[in-house]
Amino acid sequence: MSNEINSPFSPAPVDFTEPVMSKAVPELSQDEFIQQSTQILNEGVENHYSKEYVTDQLFHLAYENKTTAAGLGFPVDPPTIKQKVVKPWYGDRKATGPDPQPGPEEEFEIIIHDEGGRNGSLFGGTLTVRKNDGGPAVTVPASSWPDKKELNPGIKEGTYPSVYKINGHKNATVPGVQLNNNETVPTIGPNPVQNNKEFADKIHIHKGGSISRGSKGCQVIRAGSELEVWNKLSHGATGQVTVERE
Repeated sequence: MSNEINSPFSPAPVDFTEPVMSKAVPELSQDEFIQQSTQILNEGVENHYSKEYVTDQLFHLAYENKTTAAGLGFPVDPPTIKQKVVKPWYGDRKATGPDPQPGPEEEFEIIIHDEGGRNGSLFGGTLTVRKNDGGPAVTVPASSWPDKKELNPGIKEGTYPSVYKINGHKNATVPGVQLNNNETVPTIGPNPVQNNKEFADKIHIHKGGSISRGSKGCQVIRAGSELEVWNKLSHGATGQVTVERE
């Protein structure tokens, strides 16, 4: 009996007289990486794939795009991917009761201290993030104000429940911290965007601009500093954000 396996594939012949050179494949951009990882996670939930299977897919994606993954603070080892990304994602979408309470290592506190004023410098404040893991806090330049051209007057000072997601902003394509579950947050005055009612919704903390704040009402981190914040957080981590201006 022949031991040959009939394959439906017919590989092209290889010329062994010349060395076979593999072409370097460029890594995905951060936006492309987030889109692909989000698709893997969503398909896993929708099709009831095991967490191990989804973890393996994400591991291969991260391994093939190590620089991009590192820039996003995305883990590149399977145990951490499963613990920090896959499990929280599945939990978010399958829970039928109240949101699960995270362990102490998942809780965070962010304080945005901004005395710069709306008409002051672009990033006249600071954002400080700390986790309940005993590690050092991180402080970066930030702003609590919308760009001057925007109609939103800005949100009120206060403390808001929040969650960090690797796709928490910009139509679920880039990282962000979502305040008050994307629901309403009080503003310091009438908001023309909301028929002059004194609230705003879908307020996030996200990467800002370099020649403008890049904010229509959100809290923003100066471009180039956002990774210091994202690297302190893991997908699905919950905590609180405090905005103070005095």
